[in-house]
Amino acid sequence: MKKALEVLSVLVAIAVCMGGFVATVESEGTIGSETVFNSASTYYISAAFDSSNNKIVIAYRDAGNSNYGTAIIYNLENPPPEITSFAPPSSVNDTVCNWRTFNVTVNQAVNVSWYLNDSLLHTNQSKREANYTLHAEFVGENNVSAVAENANGTDMQTWVWNVTAAPPPEITIDVPTKLSPVYRKGREQFYVNFTYSEEHPKNYTVKVYNTSVVINASSGVYPAGGENKVLNVSFLLNASAADGKYNVSAEMYDNASNYNISYQNESVVKDDTAPTVTINAPAENEYLSSKTIEINVSATDTNLNYTNISIYEQFGCYDNKTEIFTAEGWKLFGDLSGDEKVLTLNPATKEAEWQLPAAFQVYDYNGEMYKITLEDGSSLLVSPEHKVYRKLADSSSGGESGITKN
Repeated sequence: MKKALEVLSVLVAIAVCMGGFVATVESEGTIGSETVFNSASTYYISAAFDSSNNKIVIAYRDAGNSNYGTAIIYNLENPPPEITSFAPPSSVNDTVCNWRTFNVTVNQAVNVSWYLNDSLLHTNQSKREANYTLHAEFVGENNVSAVAENANGTDMQTWVWNVTAAPPPEITIDVPTKLSPVYRKGREQFYVNFTYSEEHPKNYTVKVYNTSVVINASSGVYPAGGENKVLNVSFLLNASAADGKYNVSAEMYDNASNYNISYQNESVVKDDTAPTVTINAPAENEYLSSKTIEINVSATDTNLNYTNISIYEQFGCYDNKTEIFTAEGWKLFGDLSGDEKVLTLNPATKEAEWQLPAAFQVYDYNGEMYKITLEDGSSLLVSPEHKVYRKLADSSSGGESGITKN
């Protein structure tokens, strides 16, 4: 039928060039019928298209009489629909979870049915332009078809749609880390901060755990998609969990069920129990005569690697008006040069000995002092921590030294 129309178009063009007579049709006919006015030979020919009745009229007249001629009437069939344009060009490449819109333009009103891999998805009714948007779900080669159909016939456009698997989400825990852990007691707050890159994130889960138990967990759905997105998840450390080191994990799924997980082991330390410390040597109140003192300490704690042990001296002192007996006589502590021998008491032999002091300590002190009054009426002031040798007086003698608090 298409070729017949092309021939008739040529005849119309010839008629326009020649001009002249156009027949008036006085009777209907079918394809190939004639109404004959004069059987003599033709001289002129013309043609016309009656669009309202879908007819082609071809007329010609004879050489001898301009008032007579012959008209041939053709009843045309309606042409089938034709898809004149489409988008996108085939083939089409996408990754899973992307959306893709397909569209067609048709030269007459039609119903457009959309198929994916021969399965009907949707039909646009009585359209010359139609589109449909599909979600890329099936990895591999897919066929998308648009079938344009009406009473005159059908036309079809098919695309090859290649869908590849999407890469899994990228995820990194930024805080806390094994190199920079957080230390918390039970019910204290802390945050897990992680960065991810994923266009279509579906859900995520953050856990705080060890090999036997999960002590904290938090989940979320459909966070914002994109590159280098950041999430901060808040926790109150589980108060019932045992003291110790715990790992942190952050995992994420995308809409295509691709999965990834990031770890920071031993990055959360729970510590509710204070360490125990024992001084093994020297013994309490043990007298040490050497200049070098070795102190032996043992400590027990769940997180001992992160515990600082400090050893300090509990000092005692005299006031600045107290004198000490030297080989050169009584002197104030502030007047000592460091070369004088002083009178001391050997705690083992209970004998007085002259000794050269090993060191001098001077402290700023603001607190209580004890005044000690001796038998001869002299006195001295010492801080409460200062140890002093005292000999109890014989009760029969009736004498006793006194100690009062200043």
